[in-house]
Amino acid sequence: MFAMSRTRGCILTAVLLLPGGTVLADDGVSLAPKFEAGTRHHYVSRSIVRHGIAAELLETKQEVTVRTESGMAIVVASVSSNGEAELEWTTHYMKLSTDGAIPGIDAALDYDSRVPAPSTSPLAPTFASIIGKPFHIRVSRSGDILSFETPQIYAGPDAVSQLAQSFFSKEAFAQLPLFVTLGAPAKVNYRDAWQRREEIAFPLGGTNLELLESFTCARRKPRRQSVRLNMTGTISAVSAGPQAVNGLDPLQGAALTVESGTVKGEYEWDYAYGRLLAAESQLDLVTALNTRVGRMQLEQHLTGSVALVDERAFERKVRAPHRTKRGGR
Repeated sequence: MFAMSRTRGCILTAVLLLPGGTVLADDGVSLAPKFEAGTRHHYVSRSIVRHGIAAELLETKQEVTVRTESGMAIVVASVSSNGEAELEWTTHYMKLSTDGAIPGIDAALDYDSRVPAPSTSPLAPTFASIIGKPFHIRVSRSGDILSFETPQIYAGPDAVSQLAQSFFSKEAFAQLPLFVTLGAPAKVNYRDAWQRREEIAFPLGGTNLELLESFTCARRKPRRQSVRLNMTGTISAVSAGPQAVNGLDPLQGAALTVESGTVKGEYEWDYAYGRLLAAESQLDLVTALNTRVGRMQLEQHLTGSVALVDERAFERKVRAPHRTKRGGR
């Protein structure tokens, strides 16, 4: 009996230990961001958004696809004794293209900040005043946004300027998955799951959107010291109280409902350095507005990605349109 127990003990020890004495059976790893003053990370973000709008007063459904790409740097300027970090978020280039006109905006919006020739896009004045300027952001040790300071930028009163500013807003930064582990347990292991609820301001009908996201640790890679997280979620409407709708009279008093709304994503997180490595996400949202002039249906179908790149690759992306072909002058 003693010999059998001893044999079982040896087998159990062999199972629990890898060569080199690494213990497999542990209580998980921390997925919290790690802030160190002076560190700089470069990311390239891409998105494809298909917008659709159909109204009772329109004979056909209007659709437009918007593609964007931006290169940004996140610098940790300082870290306080309580773990709060002062970040500098700087967009170094921005490219936007569309395959048609956005309702209410007749001009072509196509823009690339890396092209030296003057741009005719109505987005250019706002984008040009933002590219290369740092936004100062203070975040908690877990990645909650505590303050958001916007540099002085061109801010026109028209809808185009408001659209341009929305790409660089606090809400836009919050939707980047740079701190996707916010709300995760203190220690996470394979198959662990948790939920996060967040509210997004929606400027129509006095309604906000609420995201309920469910995360799962789908894989842990000890050698790379990273984990893969999967996320699925739903979008619903919540009352935000009475509010104006950008001064558009036909929409005053409009009641917004979410007919369908889903999100999903896959993320690679480096737990050794506490940073995002890569993200792929998808959003499908169909909403309806019952206005004084009839019912209006709005659709948004988005696919997006964010990837960490090294400094040399980032600099090549920043200079991309300026490079000449081999043999050219």
